Amino acid sequence: MPWIPLVTAAISGVSALSAGAKRRKAERGLENMQTPTYAPNQSILDYYQKALQKYETNPTDSAEYKAQKQNIIQGTQQGIAASQGRRMAGATIAPLIQGQNNSLLKAAISGEQRKAQEFQQLGSAAQMKAQEEGKAFNQNYIAPFEKKYNLLAMKAAGKASAQNAATKNLYDNSNAAAFMIQENKESGLKGWDAIFGKKWK
Repeated sequence: MPWIPLVTAAISGVSALSAGAKRRKAERGLENMQTPTYAPNQSILDYYQKALQKYETNPTDSAEYKAQKQNIIQGTQQGIAASQGRRMAGATIAPLIQGQNNSLLKAAISGEQRKAQEFQQLGSAAQMKAQEEGKAFNQNYIAPFEKKYNLLAMKAAGKASAQNAATKNLYDNSNAAAFMIQENKESGLKGWDAIFGKKWK
């Protein structure tokens, strides 16, 4: 009977519509799904800021250098005061000032060495900061883009597949119905009888 492929085609159409509605609901759920954001590690950012601040401090402006300078000057003043009490001030002042200058130079050199260590710390902190920023960029920008891209690609593939299946089903059922109608016509049936068979009334 030729009407069977027509009914089958109608049932397939309803099934395809139902599946399409469910697919769209699932896609909306995926579209509305929030990608978790990544907050960079604050301790790493703080470490970077402190390292940068330390590095930007002039070696002679550091608390360590100022304390050394104060101790050196106090030592020189004590030496001068002690030598004046013994009446040897003329012979001891020049070596005391020379010692003070040498000590201040050593303190400045020590400050520069500390500055080199701080530069290494800053380099390490900058690397850690760059890694954190890279993680944040990947999580907050790349992942949402890829999610949306993949979702749209799946949608396009699903729609193409559904279209191909519906087209094939329509073609197959139409061919089957046409073949059956042709057979009925060849057996002498005409009009609605050719479509629904002899006893459709």
